[in-house]
Order: sequence, then structure tokens, then C-alpha cells
Amino acid sequence: MWVKSRAGSACGGFEVCDDMVTKDIMTPLVVLLKECSTGLDSNEMSLQEKKDQNRNSIENIANEAVNVLWNICECSSRAVSIFNKEGCLEIVLKYLSRFPTSVDLAISVGNILFADSVTEDNPELLKSFSATALNVLESALLSPVSSMESLLLKTLVAGTIWSLKDIIPCKSQAEIINALLKILSEVLGMDAGETVIQMKETETQRLKTAAEAEEILENTNGDYLIEDDEMEGISHKRKVRRKTFVSDLLPPYQGGKPNLHLSTTDPQRLGDCEMNDGL
Repeated sequence: MWVKSRAGSACGGFEVCDDMVTKDIMTPLVVLLKECSTGLDSNEMSLQEKKDQNRNSIENIANEAVNVLWNICECSSRAVSIFNKEGCLEIVLKYLSRFPTSVDLAISVGNILFADSVTEDNPELLKSFSATALNVLESALLSPVSSMESLLLKTLVAGTIWSLKDIIPCKSQAEIINALLKILSEVLGMDAGETVIQMKETETQRLKTAAEAEEILENTNGDYLIEDDEMEGISHKRKVRRKTFVSDLLPPYQGGKPNLHLSTTDPQRLGDCEMNDGL
């Protein structure tokens, strides 16, 4: 649902976003953001494996929700008013504070805070920025983490802080301005050609890792089948059922690869298995 809402809000323009607000998408969206925030906090006390699995799932949902919120607030002043009224600033800043653990989620928050409609052209929101909120932005800006994602986030945060310059305490303005100039200097000093090469290498490594994981899964399935074939005293019919059960555990393959799902009700498939076993 939220993936479709994100696509619709991004591609539909002002009319679609305004219609979504009219149909009260903000109410379930705000509830979802709050629930995701609670879920991420509760996972901190879970077992490591369970925490990683659940956290990734919740982060993905939260990331989609934040992007929907960003798109709608860019196009609808009513959405911005609800953003202010429902205290969404506190929620998204909580997400931002999870950097560098939740990189994609933090960048999505950076995008929505960087939007002029949310910060610079929203005087009501400026009153909500407490010292704690400014400290979250400052921590992200001064993070020692060095990566492409980190630089992107720092650039977004730098733009946000510039929009908030009127509410920054005088004693901190010099330090903040120096930090902003450092970030901008780093961005402008980047070699575009080298950056593209790095991005390509990163994507290549990601695809390689995904392929290796898929190969391990296939090999594991093959080991199960070999063990079944070597077992003595098991009827041929039971072997066929075992093979079918293992294949059922795997999701359908995409990208032109065959679907390994075998149906025990397909006589032609069972006939093929019997012929192969006889050979």
C-alpha cells in the first residue's frame, strides 16, 4: 500500500497529493510513523538475530512512510499543517538520530527536512525546534562517518540548518557556519568521474553479493536432495514428496529463471521423476 502511495504522490503532482490529503491519508500515515518508531525502539532489547530481521522490516516500512510524507508535504500546505499539529518533527528527528545505523531512513528524513515547505516556509515549525532538536541536526552534520551516504545526509542537513539559521543561538552560529562551509567545500571538491566509478563498483559488489547468496541457497537445496536420494529403505513415492517439499520452500525465481515449484498433482511431473529415478 505505502509503496503505491509513494509512487502516486511522487508522480501524480499537486492534484494527486491534495486529493490524498482530502481523503485523510495523513491520519494512518502519522499512526504508522509513530508505530514504526516504537517498533524500532522495542527491537533494541531483542535477541540479535531477531532484532536485525525485524528492524530491517520496520525500517523499510518507515522509510516508505517518510517518503510519502515528504512528497505530500512538498505539494500540500494542508499536509504541512497536519505535520506541525501531529508533532511529526519529533518523530522524524528520532529516525534521523539513528544514523549511521539506519542510513536510508536518515537520508529520507534529511530530504523532508530539506524541503522549503517544511522548514524555511513554515514559521510555525520553527517554534517547535528545541535545543534537543538542533542537537540532533548538529550530530548528523558533525558525524565522523565518511561515505557517499554520509556526505549526502550531511548536505541535506546543512541545507536544513541554513533554513533554520534565524533560530540558532548566536554563540553557536560561527561554529555552525564553519561546519556548513566545510561540507559544501567537500561536496564541491569531489571528482564527479571518480564518484561515478565508485558508485558503479558499489553496485557491482551488491549484485555479486546477491548472486552469491542465491547460489548458496541453491546449493543448500541440492544437498538436501542428494541426501534424500542416498537414504535407504525409503519408498520412491516418499522421495518424490521430499523433493517437492524442499522446492516449495523456495520463492519463485525471477528474471527469466525457471520456477522450481513442483506439484504432486501433476502426473506428467511425477512421471518424469519416476523415469529419472529408473535411469
